[in-house]
Amino acid sequence: MVNLIQWNARGLRNKALAKDSFLKADIVAIQETFLTPSVNFAVPNKILYRTDRHNSPSGGLLIGINKKFSSHLVNLQLPPSEVEVQAVRIIIESKSILIINIYSPHGNFEPTFLENLYASLSPLFIIVGDFNIHHPILGSLRTSRSANVVLDWISTHNMCILNTSDPTYFKQGCHPSLLDLSICSPDLLYEIKWTVHNDTFDSDHCPVEISFNYGNTKRPSVRRRIHWGKFGKSLNSILDMVNDIHSIQSFENLCNQEKNNNTLIQDMFSKKFPPWWSSECSYLLGQKRKFLRLAKQSRFNPYWKRAKHIAAKLQKLIIHLKRSYWDKLCDNAGSSKTSFRIIRSLRIRDIPQQNAHRLIILEGSNLTSPLGQVNAFGSMFGSSPISEGIPLDFSGTATPMDSKFSIRELLQSLPKKLNSSPGSDGITGRYAPVPYIG
Repeated sequence: MVNLIQWNARGLRNKALAKDSFLKADIVAIQETFLTPSVNFAVPNKILYRTDRHNSPSGGLLIGINKKFSSHLVNLQLPPSEVEVQAVRIIIESKSILIINIYSPHGNFEPTFLENLYASLSPLFIIVGDFNIHHPILGSLRTSRSANVVLDWISTHNMCILNTSDPTYFKQGCHPSLLDLSICSPDLLYEIKWTVHNDTFDSDHCPVEISFNYGNTKRPSVRRRIHWGKFGKSLNSILDMVNDIHSIQSFENLCNQEKNNNTLIQDMFSKKFPPWWSSECSYLLGQKRKFLRLAKQSRFNPYWKRAKHIAAKLQKLIIHLKRSYWDKLCDNAGSSKTSFRIIRSLRIRDIPQQNAHRLIILEGSNLTSPLGQVNAFGSMFGSSPISEGIPLDFSGTATPMDSKFSIRELLQSLPKKLNSSPGSDGITGRYAPVPYIG
C-alpha cells in the first residue's frame, strides 16, 4: 500500500504537528510552502523536489518521495501562466506513475494551458493540488470564472475525480468548500482510496490522504505436482544410456533436471464467492462434501442422510441470504444521487415553483416557505453528513459516457459491479431458482 498526502500547508516551517504524517506517508505533495531558495528544509527518509518563488515569499510547491522508491523530476513544456505546476515520476516495482502538483492562486485556468498539460501526461498519473475553483457540484454556493473550464477539461479527457462531498477548505466567516482536487487516470480509479483528515494543522486546508495498491500486486500461488512414475522411467532410461556419471554432484544434477521435466505447475487462485456469501455457508459446504466423500467410501445410509440434510440446510440458507441481500441492495439503490437531486432542485431559483409539495414536520405542522424547507433539510442532513462521490454528470457540455476506455479499466470495474438486471424471462435474481452447489 502506497500512501500519498496532499495539503495546502500555508507555510511548512512552523507546521511541527504535521511532521508525523509526513514521515509516515510515502509521497507528500504540498502547496504554498512559503519557502525561498535560501531556506534549507529537509524531511528524514524523503527526497524533496521543490519549486520556490524567487520574487515572493508566498506560494511554492514541494513533492517528497520516500527514498525506497526511484524518482526523478519531469520538466513540463507549458505556456506562461500564474498556475504553479510540478511533476515527478516515481517508479514502484518497475512500474512508473506520474505525480502532478498544482497550485493556482486565483483559480484562473486557460484552456490552452490545460490542453498542454494533458498532452504532457503519461497514461498513468495522479493530479493533486489547490485549484481554487468554486462550483455548486463541489459544494460551493457560486461558480468561479474557470470552474466550468476545468470540469469540462476533466470530463472531455475521461479523467476521474477522486473527491467526495467532504470539504477540504475551512475558514472562519466563509462557507466550507472543496478547493483541493484529486484527479487520476481511469486505470487507477478502482485502486485508490481517498479520505480527508479531520485536522487543518494550523492551516485553512485539511490534508487529503490517498492510498493505492499500484505496483504492489501479489503473485498468484502455484502448486507443483511431480509425476513420480514418469520421473523413475525417464531417469532409468538415461542411466542405462549414460555411463560417464562418476560423481554424486552429476547424479544430483541429473535427478533435478528430470524432476523439473516431470513436474506439473498449476496456478492456485482463491475462489471468489458472491457478496452475500457467509462463513456459515462455507462451513456447511465443507460438511456436505465431507459426508458425500464418506458416503461414497462406504455403504452405510447415515452418511447419505447426513449429506442430504446438510445440502437442504445449505440451500435454505442461500435463499435467505440472497433475498436479504437483494432487499438491502434495493433499499440503498439510488441513495447516492438522492441528496444531489434534492440540493440541485432547491438551488434552482430561476424556475418558478408551482404547487410546491408541503413538507410535514414530525409535530404534524406543514412547512410551505422555501427558506423553512431548506432549514429543515439542513437540520436533518447536517446531523449525519453523507460522504458521496462527485456525480459523473458534472459537465454540461462534455459526454464522458462516450469516451474510450482500456481493457484493463474494464477488467477492474467488472468484478466490482453486481449484475442485478433480469434475464430473458423477465425474472430477477431474487425469484430465480437457486442452483445446486456441489
